[in-house]
Amino acid sequence: MKLLINCSNLSFGGGVQASLSIINEIISSQFSNIDVNFILSEAIYNQLDPSYKCLQSIHFIKYKKNIFSRLFYLNLSLNRIEKKIKPDIVFSIFGPNFWKPVAPHLVGFANPWIIYPKSEAFNLIHPLFRPIIKLKYALMKYVFKYSATHMVVETEEVKKRVNKILKVPNKNIHIVPNTYSKIYSNATIKYKNTQKSFIEDFYLLCLTHDYIHKNISVLADVLENVNRRGVKCKLYLTLTEKDFETKPISLKRYAVNMGPVPVEKCPALYEKADAIILPTLLECFTANFPEAMKMGVPILTSDRPFSHDICHNAALFFDPLDVDDISNKIINIATDEILYRKLINEGHKRSNDFILPNQRALHYIELCMRILNLPIPQDKELLLEKSN
Repeated sequence: MKLLINCSNLSFGGGVQASLSIINEIISSQFSNIDVNFILSEAIYNQLDPSYKCLQSIHFIKYKKNIFSRLFYLNLSLNRIEKKIKPDIVFSIFGPNFWKPVAPHLVGFANPWIIYPKSEAFNLIHPLFRPIIKLKYALMKYVFKYSATHMVVETEEVKKRVNKILKVPNKNIHIVPNTYSKIYSNATIKYKNTQKSFIEDFYLLCLTHDYIHKNISVLADVLENVNRRGVKCKLYLTLTEKDFETKPISLKRYAVNMGPVPVEKCPALYEKADAIILPTLLECFTANFPEAMKMGVPILTSDRPFSHDICHNAALFFDPLDVDDISNKIINIATDEILYRKLINEGHKRSNDFILPNQRALHYIELCMRILNLPIPQDKELLLEKSN
């Protein structure tokens, strides 16, 4: 099987992190009888392990955006690449990318704006721009349907909503669960003495790009409230300097902006944090949750179905639009050592439910083979020659 993996459209955020994990696992796992080629955005190419670029068996193409990459279905550069490689199947790790290849096209779906059209996240958009944004995501529905012959999602909930909202037949929607990256596989649980929060600052980590649905600005009033009530609380952010400058002064007073952080340095951020916080209004899946579980860091997040679906009992949930509720939950976790340890233990148990990173790579390879009606070896070790 000749496989072309397309990441040309991914430049920042969780899509880059997930793609790097998948790429690393596919390269380090020696799949038999599979010719793999990659089209990588500059952001992903620049974070790739330099030793991979010397491999003779793997072909990397660094893709530079041009005017055609922003036009619907006119991506001539990708057409030329496909014509040269002649793949049996194309796998775009996450769409949409406004490209319909000749070969069967498996596209990853992880855009919650499309499948939750009535979300309160739309209320965070200025009323003048709201109709434009809604039109944008309405058009994206058709882009996905036009460009993809098959779609892959990460949870059963998302599959149901893709079937309902995009009208994609269930037989063309496949599930491959998301997970943490390999760099977290050897993480050990750390039990913190939470009493230090009364002497030192209690540090929260919000590890995300400044997407509007992440609802970061609500933390300005939250931090003011928590500190006014006697709990010394600070926040690590990973925003660009430009995005950080737009945040309220009250948020900057309590926040330390680390800037965008390369994937390999993210575990060190979890090590610095006493808990993670994510007041998100929309998700399909976020790797923050399994990563925090593996690192032994408690989770504070939104009381929404997508969060419960991923975290189960391994998080303290709050109303992401209620400053007092978020504040109360932060104070609870910062002052109650029993609760703190309970969340760590629940996270450790829940982390065992996620597949391993190399298993996710295997699932994607098998899915491509099934789409092409190729025989799947009964013994997976025949397909995966070296397990890591």
